[in-house]
Amino acid sequence: MFDTSQSYADRGTAQWDFAELNIVEAVSTSQFGQVAIVQAEAIVDWLDPRPAPDNTPGPRAHVAVRDECPACDTRLAGVRNSEAPLTTRLLPPGRPTKGLLCIYSWTTRGVTSPLVRKLHLGMAPACRLAASAGALSLSHGDRLISSCGIGSTTAVLPLS
Repeated sequence: MFDTSQSYADRGTAQWDFAELNIVEAVSTSQFGQVAIVQAEAIVDWLDPRPAPDNTPGPRAHVAVRDECPACDTRLAGVRNSEAPLTTRLLPPGRPTKGLLCIYSWTTRGVTSPLVRKLHLGMAPACRLAASAGALSLSHGDRLISSCGIGSTTAVLPLS
């Protein structure tokens, strides 16, 4: 039996996260003579361009630029915006005039997430962070399994 195998992969795009083509060719000898077998297999993880709804159960925090950062983010499922719901973008439209960056880090046991740094941002850094956040794709894979490991850092960034 003679086998050859070829694989082709492509980088992720706005439409897919992963794409691969595998081709296997085999020639086998049987009682009927030589038989050629070709198998082609394509795998594509398509991305859904619509933002995934924030439906994680649990309390939400509202942090305004004029507020202080919460001392920890333990037991919070996320943050909430007091403006109209953001259904198609990460941030409301407009240029921010200032911001507050609250950075949290898990303890070694992952039990609490204490505040480790607080930064008051002027207009220029707030605009740079808003531009970076606005450039993020909200596309996601449906039914894909993902996880965040213990020991991660989280941040809350209210903008005004």
